[in-house]
Amino acid sequence: MLKTILNHEGSSSPYSVWFVVSVSVLVLLLSTGTCTSSEDCRIIFVSGITFPRYDPLLPGPVTGNGSFIVKCLVSAHGEVSLSAGSSGDFGQRSMKGDGGDILLYNLYGDTSRTTPWGDGKQDTYAASFAFGEGGGSKQFFVYGSIPEKQNVGSQSFAEELTITVDW
Repeated sequence: MLKTILNHEGSSSPYSVWFVVSVSVLVLLLSTGTCTSSEDCRIIFVSGITFPRYDPLLPGPVTGNGSFIVKCLVSAHGEVSLSAGSSGDFGQRSMKGDGGDILLYNLYGDTSRTTPWGDGKQDTYAASFAFGEGGGSKQFFVYGSIPEKQNVGSQSFAEELTITVDW
């Protein structure tokens, strides 16, 4: 589950996004929840990440991408960050499979997949936005990568992350 938190002077709005990955067909399914407080800035769209078939014997990482849109109805500037997830490590996230295996992966804010998307500290990426009078919207892209040659069985994997939008 990927939760979204929008922070503005103490207000927050959670959204839910599920990460569901299976080794044979890797799909990151994303679905938004309901905004429960401030409507001034919110996520209005989230797409899923679909990975091609994962085969532990093939060379090279398996990659995919997705996106989400932040929309503000007021003048705002701020930052978007992602939590480290259950691994507690922005450098290497992990998902637990329903069969007990661990699948390593990571999420990035750049197409070259070099800087992990995190909180903007300790060599991690955090995206920024700025909207003038009347607000605006911005699409943020998420680039995923699953390292090669992981010895995992065919199963579903899940992870819980939080997207935080501070303005």
